[in-house]
Amino acid sequence: MTFIEQLIEDFELLDTWENRFNYIMELGEKLPSIPEEDKTEANLVRGCTSKSWVKGKFTDGTFDFVADSEAVIGRGMLSLARSIYAGKTAREVLGIDMLDFANRTGLMEHLTPTRQKGLHALITRIRDLATQQLAAEGQPNPRD
Repeated sequence: MTFIEQLIEDFELLDTWENRFNYIMELGEKLPSIPEEDKTEANLVRGCTSKSWVKGKFTDGTFDFVADSEAVIGRGMLSLARSIYAGKTAREVLGIDMLDFANRTGLMEHLTPTRQKGLHALITRIRDLATQQLAAEGQPNPRD
């Protein structure tokens, strides 16, 4: 069972959407916050309704990031993304489809259109960081 499949199974154990959103918001409370000096234009996730920042790094070939959002649900989505993408190589990050999780759990249909746009923007930001890492390593981009 993949991590996303396990996450889907765990998510579906929560019986109502109120409980699922509460879970996502609780995840946000555990998210390591981005330092104030890193809340820059370069780290901004463009397309989110509320200001959100992601600063990624690759250490020994694996991805991690610090993040923050002005919105509680935004912090939760950032934390959810971190649990999905952290610890992966750049190539693995590009192979992960967080939208698959959002669609298979029904989360996508329970997000407002602006939150859906924000989720797409977050995924794009993370994928861009992975693409930049591959370029820095001199590796071809599998998306090309």
